[in-house]
Amino acid sequence: MLRHPCFDERAHRVVGRLHLPVAPCCNIKCAYCERKVGCVNERRPGVSTTIISPSEVVTYVERALAFEPRIEVVGIAGPGDALANEETFLALAEVKKHFPELKICLATNGLALPKSLPYLIEVGLQFLSVTVNFVTPETGTKIVRFVKEDKVLVGEEAAKLLFSRQLEGIALASEAGIRVKVNTVLIPEV
Repeated sequence: MLRHPCFDERAHRVVGRLHLPVAPCCNIKCAYCERKVGCVNERRPGVSTTIISPSEVVTYVERALAFEPRIEVVGIAGPGDALANEETFLALAEVKKHFPELKICLATNGLALPKSLPYLIEVGLQFLSVTVNFVTPETGTKIVRFVKEDKVLVGEEAAKLLFSRQLEGIALASEAGIRVKVNTVLIPEV
């Protein structure tokens, strides 16, 4: 049974999850985003008190499992975008090699999802959260300051690219049997 506390209410307080803070870079800039490293007052994906290297992942997971044996899920959710960092792929390879019993989870803005999906399937990704904050280019221009891939895009061009990649990646991941959750940030002024 695939249990994950963010995907199944029955798994709350029963199944533990561990976020690996290996992904400091982001490929988009959202108007509302404040990525932080060193914030001791927040305990959520996207905020981290430290960044670890892929070579530290095995020790990090071993220590966490010794402290909390209910951990069944290991994920990468930042503090930047998981798929904008090569370290994510190296860390996931370490998890697959050393902890094959753990379920793998990832959170992303979706820009690089279609391109990254074959590798994510290869390492056994089971859970995916994609943050989608708009469905029209007009709204997207109020939320996304820029999108960076081969070049930096702004305005409607950036919004259209991001949204199309999100939809494509969500569809491909779902077709591959990955459990997908769409997150959104409520921005009252938009």
